[in-house]
Amino acid sequence: MAASGVHVENYGTIGMEMTRGTPRLLYGITYGDGYLYRLNLETGDIKMIAQTGKGYADGIIRNFAVDTNGNAYVPMRGASAGDIRIYKYNNTTGTWAYTGKSYTDNFFVAGNEPDKSGWVLHVYTKAADMVYFIAYDGKVYRFTFATESLQYVGVLEANPNPRVSDLILSEDEQHLYALVFRYAGINQNKFVDFVIPTGQATTIDSNIATYGPRDLIFGGLAKDKLGHAYMVGWLYDNTSVTNIALFKINVEATPMLALRKVGGQVALAWNLGALQNADNVSGPWNNVTNATSPMLVQPSSPRKFFRLKY
Repeated sequence: MAASGVHVENYGTIGMEMTRGTPRLLYGITYGDGYLYRLNLETGDIKMIAQTGKGYADGIIRNFAVDTNGNAYVPMRGASAGDIRIYKYNNTTGTWAYTGKSYTDNFFVAGNEPDKSGWVLHVYTKAADMVYFIAYDGKVYRFTFATESLQYVGVLEANPNPRVSDLILSEDEQHLYALVFRYAGINQNKFVDFVIPTGQATTIDSNIATYGPRDLIFGGLAKDKLGHAYMVGWLYDNTSVTNIALFKINVEATPMLALRKVGGQVALAWNLGALQNADNVSGPWNNVTNATSPMLVQPSSPRKFFRLKY
């Protein structure tokens, strides 16, 4: 293991984000007073930018976002506990300023847990042009980097403070999947499907008893391209090494491509992904332009192959 640079002295890091562009930049937020710093991984240079938090009594920043240009967006507490304002460090000009975008977090308006501030979790789109985040009061927002626009999308789970441990975005970017944890134990954990276009949230599964004697499922949520989500769970107050278990749940339909003959044509129907065709099974494969399911195609000589890309 090699050192990449000098860390901020006497401050532990509670949050980190890395740019996808060049140069490679690593941003960190320190615990407590929330000092934002930037580490250039190519040169090893480190820069202190701003104090973003207000300490244990008035707000600790845990999450922030970075766009592809290396600009950092940090949610900070404003004039009151429920006033959350998004600040920006402009990587090009080296300036730190308020974006003018803010939202009210009703969890803090109720006077709960004053040490928290900002948002609970966030996830980037595949293009990294937007970020979805969950506020402490359970509301979901979308922030677009290029325009610095902030949009309210809906409620994942109403007050108070849903303990959302993980968040993933579906392959088609139409759903957010969240694991909501509660200390009460068995049957208090929920796997939630939040539909982005409608802002509606539904519980996929809440009866974890079917997964064995593990009353806490908390963390490790990840999704593969076949629509399965994976998470870890354990039994409270059990220190055995055999206590940890890995669980799987279906969160999306299995991709399927169906073909049937309709007169002298072939009808294709699919539920996920982009339709592709090729003259040979080895390719090259090309996207079918303006393809929507179902679709009729005329058989071509000598053969034509179809598949889904997702």
